[in-house]
Amino acid sequence: MKTTITKKEVAKRTAKIVGEKVYLTEKIVDGVFAALREAMGKTNPEVRIDIRDFGVFAVRTIKTKNGARPTTRLKTRNGVKNAVALDALAQVREKLHSLVMPEEVERWLHARLRILNGRRPIDLIQNGESDRVLEVLACLEEGSHV
Repeated sequence: MKTTITKKEVAKRTAKIVGEKVYLTEKIVDGVFAALREAMGKTNPEVRIDIRDFGVFAVRTIKTKNGARPTTRLKTRNGVKNAVALDALAQVREKLHSLVMPEEVERWLHARLRILNGRRPIDLIQNGESDRVLEVLACLEEGSHV
């Protein structure tokens, strides 16, 4: 069984390890992820972030395929899209399947949500802002009011 660890959970674990308050480590974790996102967003040329004793974050470009389902097709530049966005979409879909009926997944992804300031989750994912969508899903999963 897969376990998903959210950014909030990373902040809690970091707070415990370094002996700081969670609200302080949340800012630091947000900063680290923002820096990684910014570096990976500049994929011309391709970017590889190697963190010793942890692993590698790599953004690779893949050619778009003709006949792809419209829900998985991302904005392209010269026939290339980021595989990272596809991975994020798959992650969001997997989380959604555990929260809503299967027929509601696509409807939710394409709905303009008040909690996202009227933006559609699919658009946020395509623009590299999947962390915000995952935060909303984590709140739904916990039963928090969003």
